Amino acid sequence: MHTFQDHSRVVAVGITDLPSGPQGTVVSEDSTREKGPFAVSKAQFESMWTTLMSSGMKQYTEKEVTLMTALVGYAGLYVFSVHMADGTKKHYAVPKGKASPGVAALAAQLRGYAGNTK
Repeated sequence: MHTFQDHSRVVAVGITDLPSGPQGTVVSEDSTREKGPFAVSKAQFESMWTTLMSSGMKQYTEKEVTLMTALVGYAGLYVFSVHMADGTKKHYAVPKGKASPGVAALAAQLRGYAGNTK
């Protein structure tokens, strides 16, 4: 899941790998922005997963992304939460100025599902 702020609204875009195929959802404080489920190709999902599991992401691991971290950091961070198959969660707060091109592209792709191209 990628969480970001669009104006005064918090938006979350989640992608889940289901047996029937990956699906996405958009959740927002602004109900007109919400949508889902929508299909995501297996190739797109695998590319997203590979980016999030890359070794470069480890340095941005957070034990949790608190509401304060998220609210203060949205402007300067790409915030991701990943639910692992074993039931654990991994959270990443990547400074935009230090993000790899792949992470920046992933954030842009996920924001695109929410109709946000910033």
